Amino acid sequence: MKKLWSWIKHKHDYVQVGFREAEDAHERYSIRKYECQSCKKVKWIDGRLDDYYKRK
Repeated sequence: MKKLWSWIKHKHDYVQVGFREAEDAHERYSIRKYECQSCKKVKWIDGRLDDYYKRK
């Protein structure tokens, strides 16, 4: 139970590890790939709405 609780309370440490391009109505933008350094969870985030990238 203690291990489950620590997993639920885990604070992710995301780092950008890649990206890909997409196009919408003749507008190009990137979709960024972030990976948590401790649990290896992956997130794909639209570059137009990316809060992680703007914080750095």
